[in-house]
Amino acid sequence: MFAFIEAAIAKGGVVLVHCMMGISRSASTVIAYLMWKERIGFVAAAERVYAARPFISPNPGFVLQLRQWEKMGMDFAAWPGWSRTKFLETLEEWGGLNACTFDSVMREGGVSLEAVSHTPRHLGMTAGAQGQLIVPTAAVKRRPMPVKLQHRFCCIS
Repeated sequence: MFAFIEAAIAKGGVVLVHCMMGISRSASTVIAYLMWKERIGFVAAAERVYAARPFISPNPGFVLQLRQWEKMGMDFAAWPGWSRTKFLETLEEWGGLNACTFDSVMREGGVSLEAVSHTPRHLGMTAGAQGQLIVPTAAVKRRPMPVKLQHRFCCIS
């Protein structure tokens, strides 16, 4: 699934992950990549991305899918696909739409989004070969800038 990203990084390249608004789709993609690459859960991966870009807010559908994927061991082969029926069944299993909002899931996971967004910090990657996630400090009235993973992987959100 992440072969393109992995191939680019292996060649010393850079991958730019972007979407129309930079709030949900690109953030969800980067969260999924961190979950897979670092073998960490949704909350831990989302906290890293949120620390770098505090205006992300993956939609409940993406949050639900990523939590379900985590529950399945982040195994691509085990993913049964997604349909309206599967979405509704999974949504009910997780406790409804309100239980799947980004804020709710992070709060349930013990993460204060306000504290994360106001605390610039160094978030080291667990895989030594991957380096570290460089989190820029927030500047007043500036446009979003790319977040770089050892200058080879970046996300604009």
